[in-house]
Amino acid sequence: MATEWLPEFETVVRRHLPLLDANTPITPDLALADHGLNSLAMIRLLVDLEDGFGVEFPDDVLAATAFRTPGALWTLLNQVLAA
Repeated sequence: MATEWLPEFETVVRRHLPLLDANTPITPDLALADHGLNSLAMIRLLVDLEDGFGVEFPDDVLAATAFRTPGALWTLLNQVLAA
């Protein structure tokens, strides 16, 4: 799993985690749901990633597991960028 993500990725993810303290680092295994990522925030995060990285996530790759951690989400984004 790629863990060195772009700063833009972290900025987008952080924007959707209202329960994450500004001084808390985003690590690959951070539980996103524990920091405020709910189903509505997932959709907003997905749209922000698509807009920010100029990609479209195919429906067949979207699963709740992709939104469990930043590492899983970054891996999925890399797969979409490479396709």
